Amino acid sequence: MILLTGVAFALHGMFRHRDIPDLASFPMTLLKLFRTFLGETMFDLYEGEKDTAYNLYGNIVTLLYALVATVVLANLLIALISYHFQPEKMAEILAAYEYQVERRLLGAPFSGPLLLARAALPSGARAKGSSSALVERFALPPMDGIVVSGENASSKLLPTGSHELPYLLFLLTLWPAGMALSWALF
Repeated sequence: MILLTGVAFALHGMFRHRDIPDLASFPMTLLKLFRTFLGETMFDLYEGEKDTAYNLYGNIVTLLYALVATVVLANLLIALISYHFQPEKMAEILAAYEYQVERRLLGAPFSGPLLLARAALPSGARAKGSSSALVERFALPPMDGIVVSGENASSKLLPTGSHELPYLLFLLTLWPAGMALSWALF
């Protein structure tokens, strides 16, 4: 932004009384330079300038701006990527998510009510149930999930009571919204 404003002041100060209407006002000069930053060139603006020195000055300043702005943007992008993907930071983020998953915590705005409900309600674990005849007859997936190979129904314990609250909140809030969105899109 500082680079854009500085170059805009330089071009506007030089060309405001010349016969180039796109550089006569400061906002238009800013807009033209921003478009140059996005890839649209503004070198054709200087073709109407009769004085060769002004034409050369405008082209050089615009070219230098385009090059410097590209280098600054590339450096900023590299800095953001290298900061974002630091191994220590990634390990810290992963540890925070693992903590939330292991303790079945939800993020805001559910965290406060969830903590109160978990303190008030009992919790426990139960074995995975087998599918009923009704489920098998209509070819529905079992409520406790499908038993995969190498696993029997009694080897996996599922949470009960207050440990099921995050899943219940998901079913009551996000699942209907997701279903409505999928129905609307298809």
